[in-house]
Amino acid sequence: MLSLGDPSWAFHERIPVSMDCDTAQAMKKFREPPREARLTYPVVPATMSQVHGNLWMGGWPPPSWKLGRHFDCLVLCALEYQIPGCFRDIQVIQAKLNDNGTPMRREEAFEATRAAKQVIQWLKQDLRVLVTCFAGRNRSGLVCGLALCRGPAAMNPAQAIRSIRAARGEAALSNPWFLKLLMDLGQAEHSGT
Repeated sequence: MLSLGDPSWAFHERIPVSMDCDTAQAMKKFREPPREARLTYPVVPATMSQVHGNLWMGGWPPPSWKLGRHFDCLVLCALEYQIPGCFRDIQVIQAKLNDNGTPMRREEAFEATRAAKQVIQWLKQDLRVLVTCFAGRNRSGLVCGLALCRGPAAMNPAQAIRSIRAARGEAALSNPWFLKLLMDLGQAEHSGT
């Protein structure tokens, strides 16, 4: 069972390295702003949607699509479909998450929180971040939800879930184990642990 009160599970367990200011400014200068709050890749069925501010969520991006034209940073959450080395025009991290309906393993919880912490650092640098998994529903939703709760948006879990579902549809963030993790986070925040 996962417990957010466990000190080894704390958000500060690994501090990500943020991008230097010159690199961040250069990346922002050359990106093209998305023209709408929802974009479609040149292949079906993948899409991406703006969740909040510079935080976007979506399905698998095809390696041939130049993500760096629109985004500064990418989080790949679907281990079986996404290869970080395919995206050379953007800052990439990977969170090895499983969405097969089984309870989350401790390692997956660490992966999700590590990725969310990096997303938060990027958002604080005003970088545009795309978090993806295969369908753009659960794994990417968990990382986005954690970032919305602990990052600049400072949402509670219910607000984060509503924001994600408003962007990605009612089926988004429907994995009960991921929802439990977000709700546990909310209780820990409320109780000060």
